[in-house]
Amino acid sequence: MQGGALAGGEAGGPAGGEQGGGEAVEVTPPPEPLPAPMYAVYVEPTPQRDGDPALGYDHFINSPFVGCGFPVSIFDQLDVERFFPLVGLPSDSAYLEGRTGANAELPYFLTHNVTDSGVEIAGLNCMNCHAGALDGELVVGLGNTTLKTVNDPGVFARSMVQLYQDPAEQEAARYWAERMSAVGSAVVLDTTGVVAADNMAVVLFGRRDPQSMEWRDSYQVTLPEEGIPAVPLAVPPLWRMGKKNAMFYSAAFRGDHTRFMYSASSLCVQGIEELLEIDSYFHHVRAWITRLEPPRWPGELDEERATRGAGHYQALCSRCHGTYERTRTRRDLDRYPNLIIPIDEVGTDPMLLSFEETFVATFSEWVEASPLGQSNWLEETPGYVAPPLDGIWATAPYLHNDSVPDLWSLLKSEARPALWRRVSRRSDDLDEERVGWPYSVEERSRAEGAPPEVYDTTRLGYLNTGHTYGDPLSDEERLELIEYLKTL
Repeated sequence: MQGGALAGGEAGGPAGGEQGGGEAVEVTPPPEPLPAPMYAVYVEPTPQRDGDPALGYDHFINSPFVGCGFPVSIFDQLDVERFFPLVGLPSDSAYLEGRTGANAELPYFLTHNVTDSGVEIAGLNCMNCHAGALDGELVVGLGNTTLKTVNDPGVFARSMVQLYQDPAEQEAARYWAERMSAVGSAVVLDTTGVVAADNMAVVLFGRRDPQSMEWRDSYQVTLPEEGIPAVPLAVPPLWRMGKKNAMFYSAAFRGDHTRFMYSASSLCVQGIEELLEIDSYFHHVRAWITRLEPPRWPGELDEERATRGAGHYQALCSRCHGTYERTRTRRDLDRYPNLIIPIDEVGTDPMLLSFEETFVATFSEWVEASPLGQSNWLEETPGYVAPPLDGIWATAPYLHNDSVPDLWSLLKSEARPALWRRVSRRSDDLDEERVGWPYSVEERSRAEGAPPEVYDTTRLGYLNTGHTYGDPLSDEERLELIEYLKTL
């Protein structure tokens, strides 16, 4: 599944196509979803730049759009292959087909670059978060659920500076360490697997002059006196963007998707000219992302059970999540409504929404004054977008904060564990009935000294509340609905 269906077909990467499990079950969906719920808010589309998806994939896996990193002269000392089993990959799956030049010798999550002084460096890229393991193979575009976000990245970066003797290499390492230290504790969480991506945006926007885009040693906006707490988020699969009219969980970021997609580049760029260079090709990356196809369910499917499940889906889910052409031969028949469901209705953890209200209030004027102001803006929203469900079987854990370990628990709220821990990092250990990762129910909370691998849903930010729409189903009906969801 290296590169997988996500990099193949129309998207122009390595050949993809069918992914295990034989032919898709034929169930004809209804031509239209049910009328939108009265409480939902429609996300209006905005004009987008299209491009060449094959060129976009090449840029995604090869271009150094995050331009700083550590000098590669010590790469052999890092023993990075110890990392691969932790994410469910054998070492021979971590070197992605299609990577060219020096990138071919680096694991998928590092990209080669050369500084102005001629130092060869390796920097993190988007696949650090937006690539994951399924069935022992790398799937580009899948969210990484194994991230270790419990340590300050600046500490690690600063520790590496002393490993270099060459002055030019030391300078390059210091530059990288300076930027990683700026992000530093702002993105540290106490639980593994989730990320504080929105908190990183606070640093990347706030530390730049909005007009010159030059990096500053202090914030260029006034942050709340109480600070902005780190908010845990699931890394979403990239293939959802083919249907969504706005990015991110609340749709607070509006306008040109491309310019928000490469915002992580502002960690390292030194001004507007470098940003414009990235902007000149990143619309091709967006073109590739919007044509991604999720991987197919790898196991057997019970056609009769899935057919019954399609009826449950129509009754309970389609108004918010849309309808789907399951054979994938006519994706134009899909109907996705692009709806924001108010927090009072969906009832899921409100911390992200509160954070983004603060972010919009703090950064709206900054965005307007920046080059983003020509095409983008921030908008306060009342809740969370009901996402497309394509490939939902591959995206456990569930909800925007990864608080629910499997589809069974998502659809039966009383079954959700309060304290749980994934029992294996092997990517082929999928629970095929409940659809999610096998887990153990834990006794100790994080406050009581549980390790960071324990997901504690008793805390704000990590709550597993809400989304109780599956509760009226019987257990058999729930299994039928899950069987249908495997086909999407």
